[in-house]
Amino acid sequence: MEARCYFDQIRLLTPTISPSTNMKVAVFAILVLLLVSVVSANLDARAAKAAKEMIGQSSVTCPDHGVEGCACMVNRVLKHAGIRTIGSNVNYVPSVVQALNAGRGRRVSCSSADAGSIIVAHGEVHIGFCIAHGCSSVISNSSSRECFCWKSNLSAFNSYFHGESTCYEILN
Repeated sequence: MEARCYFDQIRLLTPTISPSTNMKVAVFAILVLLLVSVVSANLDARAAKAAKEMIGQSSVTCPDHGVEGCACMVNRVLKHAGIRTIGSNVNYVPSVVQALNAGRGRRVSCSSADAGSIIVAHGEVHIGFCIAHGCSSVISNSSSRECFCWKSNLSAFNSYFHGESTCYEILN
């Protein structure tokens, strides 16, 4: 996020505070926002590393012997990375998306997403990881092969699922 965006957010949060207090709040808010960005980048990097390490892993112990295993495998990757699993039902894409929208993630443009960001297909029918900047490389579960081995890119992912995907940085 650009510094200008930070200042716009701060101005929205502090319009009625005195100038000296406003400056203290602004400095504190900048530090908090920078810390959130650093933590998110670290979590995304850990997720990307874990996703690459798990390429080819079987998903047969996921729902329907891996046929419905995309959310299950995303959460296995997170667990492998030492990141808390996402969603009240870790095997269900809409549950994962609900948790991401409720504070576990921050929506970002897929074309600028970092490696390790989570990508959700149009209609919340599939989920995986961007493993390169801008989702130029995506990895997710392959239903037909029952493994975490479907390699794609953003354009092919969007085309296969007939619409624009949504990407999230992992926040916590």
